[in-house]
Formats: sequence, C-alpha cells, structure tokens
Amino acid sequence: MSDLLTKLEYVSIAKNIDPPRSPFIDGKFRRGHGPEMACLNPSNNTEITKISTANGQDVDLAVEKAREAFVDGRWAKKIPAERKEILIRLCKLITRHRRELAVMESIDSGKPVRDCELIDIPESTLDGLLITQADEGAFDGDPWRLVGELSAHDGVITQSVTLASEAALLGVPTLPVYSGEIQAPGLGMDVQVWNDERKSINQERGELICAQSFPSRPVFFWNDEGDHKYHSAYYEHFENVWAHGDFAEITEHGGVVIYGRSDAVLNPGGVRIGTAEIYRQVDKVEAVLESIVIGQEWKNDVRVVLFVKMRERQELTDDLIKEIKSVIRRECTPRHVPAKILEVGDIPRTKSGKIVEISVRDIVHGREIKNKESLANPEALEFFKNREEISSI
Repeated sequence: MSDLLTKLEYVSIAKNIDPPRSPFIDGKFRRGHGPEMACLNPSNNTEITKISTANGQDVDLAVEKAREAFVDGRWAKKIPAERKEILIRLCKLITRHRRELAVMESIDSGKPVRDCELIDIPESTLDGLLITQADEGAFDGDPWRLVGELSAHDGVITQSVTLASEAALLGVPTLPVYSGEIQAPGLGMDVQVWNDERKSINQERGELICAQSFPSRPVFFWNDEGDHKYHSAYYEHFENVWAHGDFAEITEHGGVVIYGRSDAVLNPGGVRIGTAEIYRQVDKVEAVLESIVIGQEWKNDVRVVLFVKMRERQELTDDLIKEIKSVIRRECTPRHVPAKILEVGDIPRTKSGKIVEISVRDIVHGREIKNKESLANPEALEFFKNREEISSI
C-alpha cells in the first residue's frame, strides 16, 4: 500500500462519499419497507445519513433471491478458474478504491482511518484469495520474503499448497517454505504416511493417516444410520486408523506433498501416480481451461486418459496434444504421459467446486454413478459416456 494521505485529503474524500441508503437485495439497492433509521458516526455521534430499513417483506424477498441464486448454480457451477478470476477482479477493485473504502469504514465504525487503510483493507484482499502468477519456487526457504513479495501483487496473496484435512496439515510462518509442500502437521496431530503393510514411510508415497485420535475429527455423518458411510470414508482402508483419503509423501524437510485423492490414484504398469502431478503440468498449457484425468482399464493393465476443456476459441489440435504430452513427459516421467487426450464440453464437479474423477472413471467403464445428487453439473457426465475414442473393443 502507498503512503497515507493528509488529513485534508481524507476530509475531501469523505465529503464526496455518497453512502447507500437502502438494503441490497438481488444485486441492487432497493428501498426498504421499514421505518427510516439514522446511521451515526460512533466517534462523534453525528448523523452520517438516514437509511430505509427492511421489514418482513424485504427479508422474504432477500431469502427468495438467495435461494434462487443457490439453486440455479450461478456460482456453484463455475469452474475454479472462473471463480478465481472473479475473486481477483474483486480484490483489484478493493485495492483500487482502498482510500474511499477506508474512509467509509472509518466514518461508519469510528476507527482511525490509518488502521482502516493499513490493516483492514489489506487484510480483506489477502484472506482466501489465490493467484498463480507468482513463482513460488523462487522463494524456497524464506516464508517472510514469500509473503512480502506476493502481497505486492495488487494485494492478492497465494497459498502454495492445499490444506489436506481438518487441521491435520498446516502452514507455519516460522518454518521455511518449500514449493508444493505443506509445512507441518497440526499441533497434537500424529500425521504419518503409511504403505499397504501399515508401515510408516518417509520420502515415499503412500496413504495419509492420523495414527491417534484428534479433537477436530468428525464424529458422525448426518443421516448415516449405523455410521456405515462414516466408517467407509475414513476407517475402511486401515482398521481403527483414520485414513484421510489423500495420496501423500513426507519429505526430507518434514513437510508433506499431496499428490491427489488416493481413490483416484492412477496405476499404469503397477506404478502409482497421483492425479495432481499431471494437473500441475496441464495447468501450464495456456489453451487448456480445465482438465480431469482417470485410469482406464485396458488390456489387463491401466492406461492414463486425460480429458480437457478448452478456453474460448481454442481447439484441441494434434500439435496441442503433442505439446501437452511433451510438457508432462519433460516435467514428470514417460509413465505420466496420457495414452489418450480428448476434448470435452464441460467437466463434472461437486457443488463445492471439486472435480469428480471417480464419477468420470465409473461412467467411462459403464458403471453406476453414485452420489449423483452431490454434483453441481451432472449433465457434464454425458460428455464422457460411450466415447468411441476410448472404446475397450
């Protein structure tokens, strides 16, 4: 953020602010049907403006419109890349209008404008927003330099890793940062990586588990009589040991790398490959908007099949297929290179935005799709059904 303005400059901004005077419902300000109410500056008790309050009719309308937005999926059906672009635009708007927002908050809350501009507004742009432009690898070993450099990107900060479970793995500001790694287990968490023989392993890939009970562990699933789904989700892999369902590796630094969901791990030629390893490389190809990869049963083995959704006005040409394979081969291994790369119109995902590799794998193999009601766009599964290019015949 730049230097603070003078008192006269802040006063000038305050004089030109025209605050809203009505409830914000369905994307616009609407005059409320309740009585007018004075909004006071708590620092000097002067009136800022009068606002029209909402009554029961307004509240009902707000709930109705919120439900419409939730049901039609205008946000839930957006792919993560589209959500990210919207959040980044929002962050840039906040940064661009930080002076006016700081003055508005100062008048409304009575806080010093210095705190509003130097603390509150920057924090609002840092929390939860992601960017991918930063070269995180350039800051290995120095967390404070990483944070400082990234916060200069229009106030947007990145997280280099995915948080794996309920406080099982966390970022630690006093430890070095290594690109692609989660820094450490949470306090009191006996996090390990096990192989299929229930042996703890380091610098090898295996199942992420927590060997001891922990306070943030879910105790049951709603409407799961007999706890069958709960047990299947976490305790089926290793009896009486929590398995979170992630394919992971504990590194030489004591950090953890997540390679993807363990139930979606690819196994061509008996070599276990995490789907995240492939996604990291495909994301580097500008023409591809989103992708999903599965292992297809093929001739007594498994072959890797990659589906891609292209950006607008982009086509999956033979040259682009060669480029994708080349990037994966160069950055990973020949085992990672997909046997087939096919274009699809959309990629199915849950209502929380996660892509569903298992559902795609099942529909490719002609199996029943479970939990279809949890998908935000179940119609996208049709793009994967009965594809001649990967027919097992």
